[in-house]
Amino acid sequence: MRILPLLLVLGCNPELTVEELCAGEGPSSVELGTGAGDSFFPLADGEAVGLVIAPQGGLGVSVRVRTTGLQSDATVTAQLDSELGGSTSATFTNDGVHLFCQDDGSGLFVDQAVGFDAELYADLDDQFELDGETATLIVEITDGRGVTERAMVDVMLEVGAR
Repeated sequence: MRILPLLLVLGCNPELTVEELCAGEGPSSVELGTGAGDSFFPLADGEAVGLVIAPQGGLGVSVRVRTTGLQSDATVTAQLDSELGGSTSATFTNDGVHLFCQDDGSGLFVDQAVGFDAELYADLDDQFELDGETATLIVEITDGRGVTERAMVDVMLEVGAR
């Protein structure tokens, strides 16, 4: 019977090449993490993170983002939001983030900060109020085709030396 081999072939999703993956083919996803160089370590819910000075002003959490199914080696739009106590603390949109295609076909961008309200947390005393707080980091990525994916993670903020 020749129908079974045909069904098996039609049911299989052939492996995509790196070029196809970097062009945005295949299922899409976004994951938040940390790292240095080309490394990526996913952030887990409840993980402790420190604060950095955010390029957009104020303080934030430095993140990397790994994508699949989005166009890479191209510029994407990144919306970076933070929530404290279930309410938005800050939102920032960066229209010029370069998403680098990696050897495995995933996309990676680095050196972005999910910020917090720069007016509420303007000085060191205000910043210490964040120590031990749980914050939700939300990143939404839109590629040049208009494909959008979103990731979020709850982290515990650390302020100052421990």
